[in-house]
Amino acid sequence: MDKKSPWGLDLDRFPRMSREDWVLLILAGQKKGRANSYAALMNDVFFFIKEFASAMEGEFGFRGMGYGPYSAVVAEAMGKLISDEIISIQNNKITGIYYYTLTDKGNSIYESLCVKIPKKERERMKFAEFLAQRMGALGTQQYLSSVYPEYVFIREPGDTPV
Repeated sequence: MDKKSPWGLDLDRFPRMSREDWVLLILAGQKKGRANSYAALMNDVFFFIKEFASAMEGEFGFRGMGYGPYSAVVAEAMGKLISDEIISIQNNKITGIYYYTLTDKGNSIYESLCVKIPKKERERMKFAEFLAQRMGALGTQQYLSSVYPEYVFIREPGDTPV
């Protein structure tokens, strides 16, 4: 394994999973019905990858976009999860806020993935979920801006490929 944060997951102990499975695992930990913008979801995945699974950074190809990290891989995975009815989106017409939640099918897939992950690694994932929920979308954005400013403070979108 290349780099590992103090909280890093031992990815060698995980079953083989697709990128969609990883995005589902990361987003499933979010509080059900939590208001999320697309940028906030991208930040959550970026935070998880950078802090808990840094050996996977290359697979997701995040780059700076001026408002935060962006990954075409994550965008495609989200599109597939939505089109396969694993994640649903509800829009509050009054506020314009979108709510991303797992469908019953999504919960079933999430549970089947969790069963295959060793207990110690599931506990580390729960800690990642706890941190993300505790910080909230604004806290996560502030953390990423201070720790990884190269993904936020750039001159032109796409300036910093990773």
